[in-house]
Amino acid sequence: MKNLLRTLLVLFAANLGFADEASEKTTIYFPVTKDTERKNGSISEFESEWYSKHLSAMGEPSLSPAKKEVTTYRFLILPTWGHPVSVRAELSGELFKLTSCRLDGQGGYDPGKVAERHEVTLSKADTAKLSKLLDVLKMFERPTEDTESGMDGDQWIFEGVSGGKYHILNIWCAVEDTKKRGLEPFVQVCQFLITQSKLNERPKNIGDELLQAK
Repeated sequence: MKNLLRTLLVLFAANLGFADEASEKTTIYFPVTKDTERKNGSISEFESEWYSKHLSAMGEPSLSPAKKEVTTYRFLILPTWGHPVSVRAELSGELFKLTSCRLDGQGGYDPGKVAERHEVTLSKADTAKLSKLLDVLKMFERPTEDTESGMDGDQWIFEGVSGGKYHILNIWCAVEDTKKRGLEPFVQVCQFLITQSKLNERPKNIGDELLQAK
């Protein structure tokens, strides 16, 4: 029994050392809360380190804290057994510019390296479509999390900066019971961004496509 406890303590200490080392090397991208009630607009320290590790590997900038002159949205999807993918939409003048990236690692494990990266400026028509989808989403009025959560699957992280405000949506497996959970506007925005991103591979988990092209 004593040997078991000693082993657990060693493993716990090793994990703490790993977390400290990771946090020193990785930019933290998100507002963090240690409140168990989960303050709206922030996420846990564990989630922040997990998500930040992938964004750092992508070479992505931090969107928090918000800047008044910036209008930017970013979708990050982390399938447990699939490639991490992000699409950032930044309003430049009257048009949205998309910057997309896919890593060759796995969302639930090591991020890996950049497999592909693309930049594309949306047309006026597509900028209008995205703006309309964002209006319907009303992300700044939504809670950061919904009622569903799980250990595996795929984590959908959506950040928004507009009018000097920052907000984050942190959703687990958004394509499960989408309508029942009121996530249809959320999924539609994410699907539009992926479709317009020019990525050669759409998000997958265990080989199953999560956002099929329409």
